[in-house]
Amino acid sequence: MLRADRPKAVLLGSFRAPVSAQAADATKYILEVCDTSGLHKPVARFESDTPFMPVNIGDRFDDTGWAKLDGVSKIASPSEPKCYTVHSIKHLIISDGNTLLITYCLNLQSFTGPRSPVWSDD
Repeated sequence: MLRADRPKAVLLGSFRAPVSAQAADATKYILEVCDTSGLHKPVARFESDTPFMPVNIGDRFDDTGWAKLDGVSKIASPSEPKCYTVHSIKHLIISDGNTLLITYCLNLQSFTGPRSPVWSDD
């Protein structure tokens, strides 16, 4: 592939950079969480006009009552959260017309260890 034929790179810290020759008018951020147990499918989806906070592999992620995409999964609560750790992360950058879609896909695995004393059971 000739250097001139390569697609332009997008600087991840500058989400307003165009993916193609046409500049994006809007940027939409999507966070999808997938439970790696069972069917390994997205269980919840969040959308925002601003970037989500950074997430790293190994971070704890507690479901405290997310609305589930399938409508039938166990609904957790702040008093009985479903605990996860981040197993892996996939990033997608898609140009959809004049909108730039920045998607973070978090693959979560169940966490069954003790809760941190910082987060009391009260």
